[in-house]
Amino acid sequence: MWQLVLSSVVIACGIGLSYGAMPSLIMAAVPIAQTAAANSLNNLMRALGTSFASAIAGVLLASLVTSAGVPTEGAFVLVMLLGAGAAVLALGIVACIPLPPGPAPLVRGVVRHRDGPAAGALLTVVSTDGHQLGAGRAGDDGAYALARTGPGRPHLLVVRWSGTSQAEPLTGVDGLVRDIALVDRVPVRTPS
Repeated sequence: MWQLVLSSVVIACGIGLSYGAMPSLIMAAVPIAQTAAANSLNNLMRALGTSFASAIAGVLLASLVTSAGVPTEGAFVLVMLLGAGAAVLALGIVACIPLPPGPAPLVRGVVRHRDGPAAGALLTVVSTDGHQLGAGRAGDDGAYALARTGPGRPHLLVVRWSGTSQAEPLTGVDGLVRDIALVDRVPVRTPS
């Protein structure tokens, strides 16, 4: 009896989690104009699946009975094995669902100076209204990828490295690739 109760609890938890996750997965996988149709199809398939599963389990339990008219232990085992097989099949299908791509970086590229990569360069993206949209540090190879941290349209990429600063103009789209060659600045001397 305890095994039946335990399996029922595990199954109920799995069903609850999957019913909650399916609409999000579906809406992430289809175009916005087709979300209603896709979710409706999900509801239809869920209703058909539970109806067929109940009917098949009922037929098996009713056909494999003892002389007293009670389902045999083998009937229950067969129903549980069919359920386990369906769960394994569902797990195989879930494993084939592609992961959605992560958000594209706001801007990425490589920062170099005349001697090689500008390791550890500080980079900041500034919006057209002067707010910071993203910031980060270049790696040892000078490569960087800045994620968007605020709303707005990218305007400037400011690079600071080894006491120098340089600003590069940006267009107003995400996913830019911008390799930067730092220019040596000549100090301005004021006449004495």
